[in-house]
Amino acid sequence: MSSHKRIKDNNVKLKNIAAQHSAKSKKKRMLYKGFYTQYKKQIWNLSRPEIYF
Repeated sequence: MSSHKRIKDNNVKLKNIAAQHSAKSKKKRMLYKGFYTQYKKQIWNLSRPEIYF
């Protein structure tokens, strides 16, 4: 009985960890997306100096 409960607790822990991880990766993705768009804009501006300056 106790071992069964322990397994259940572990499963809950794993689920929580997984949820936290996915939230983290989502945040990272958002950051990366932001950086990427900025980077693309800069590259675009550098390739068209008449607009950039």
